[in-house]
Amino acid sequence: MLNETPLHNSMTLDSPLDSPMSQDSPIEKELRPIDRKAAKAKKGSNSSTNTLKFLEEIARRSAIRIKMERKHQENEMAIRAKYVQEREYLCKEHIDKKDQETMAQAICLLKQNNFGS
Repeated sequence: MLNETPLHNSMTLDSPLDSPMSQDSPIEKELRPIDRKAAKAKKGSNSSTNTLKFLEEIARRSAIRIKMERKHQENEMAIRAKYVQEREYLCKEHIDKKDQETMAQAICLLKQNNFGS
């Protein structure tokens, strides 16, 4: 007030604080740019997510590799077992053949010495 005359009419809404737009305005406030600390936290969060995905992929591939190695070992053991069976069979056949040859030789010797007739 100057000389008892108000500078502004109290009834007019010239002040931006008194405007109806400033009170519960439906217009959204502009977002501030993200500060360094928040940017680092956000980046760290993304980095840990990527690290987690990377570790999960390593675990998945390791499980596949272990499964393949076990299957390979089972196949190797099956092949070895079959080889052992075949070798035992051939050895038995060879022994039987030797036994037959030995028996034949013994019979021939007996015949020559007149023990068999």
